[in-house]
Parts: sequence; C-alpha cells; structure tokens
Amino acid sequence: MLEHTLTGSIGAASAHNAMENGIRYTSRETADLKALYSHLVTEMDTRIDNKKPAAKPADTNFGLIDDLQRQISLLERKNLSQQQQLEKLEMKLEERHQQIFKYRIAAQHAQRDKHKLSEQLQALQQTSE
Repeated sequence: MLEHTLTGSIGAASAHNAMENGIRYTSRETADLKALYSHLVTEMDTRIDNKKPAAKPADTNFGLIDDLQRQISLLERKNLSQQQQLEKLEMKLEERHQQIFKYRIAAQHAQRDKHKLSEQLQALQQTSE
C-alpha cells in the first residue's frame, strides 16, 4: 500500500527500491515471509497444474489471506487445547511424584521398624537362652 502511494510521487522503480531498502525484518519475520511465499508459489503451481480457475471473483483479493487466517486461528485453538492438556498432565505427574515420595517414606519407615523389631527379637532370644 505504501509502495503504491510512493509510486505516484517518485515512480515505480524508486518506490520499490525505497521499500526494499527501507524495510528491515527480524529473522522470525523473514522466516514467516519465506514460508508464506513458498505456500503461495505452491498454491499457484497446483492451481495451474490442475487447470482450475485461480479463484472466484469475490475471493481474488483476500481469499488466500482469509484461508490462512482461518488456519492460524485453528492452529492457535489447537495449541491452546494442547497447552491445557499439558498443564493437566504436568499436574498429574506432580501428584504421582508426591505419591511415590510418600510410598518411599513409608517403605523406609517399615524397613526401619522391621530392623528394630528383628534386633529386639534377637535380644529377647539371647536373654531367654
């Protein structure tokens, strides 16, 4: 949009050059743009190969963008659901760790009590002889 505005005042080549040199993208934005470009090229190739019409007249401007936004929304909902599942599983895991800890403590107490009782039994046996 900005490039089109600049085209009217400084010319198409100058506007394109200004946009190309003036915009700096982060590495994440660059990766996102490359992925989007790759998706667009693939989408165009498959439509040409299948000899399907490019899009309905109403969809020509924003059909692909709407589709991508729907996919993003779907993936965000899926991500949220998985995050919630992960939190539940982490809570279950923590509960299991606590149970295991309690069982270990109980086993140690039982082992200690067994050892004390066996010592007492031996002492009683020695005194009775």
